[in-house]
Amino acid sequence: MNWLNLKTSVKTAPEFVGCDPVHRATWLCLMLYCAEQENGGVILGCGSWGNRRWMQTCGVMKDEVLDPCDLWQIEGGDLRLWGYPVEREAQRAEPHGGILLS
Repeated sequence: MNWLNLKTSVKTAPEFVGCDPVHRATWLCLMLYCAEQENGGVILGCGSWGNRRWMQTCGVMKDEVLDPCDLWQIEGGDLRLWGYPVEREAQRAEPHGGILLS
């Protein structure tokens, strides 16, 4: 996806407001990476990544990702994001700006 479409209600959701600003910024960087990759909000096999790989791939530090919060979980070495707009991956933009369901 070339765009990350989030509902504005995200900013008042308990998962978002309950986290500190570093978690929120980390979440946004992870969301942007996942949107670019169109991976459904799941980064497979990232549990073994070192700090350099996190920085180069997602623009975040490993310790930021490993710090628990409600905006993501690491399960079995995979990272799953809260609030990722999976339904938007099934859509594509027409040249004149409309949206088509694929």
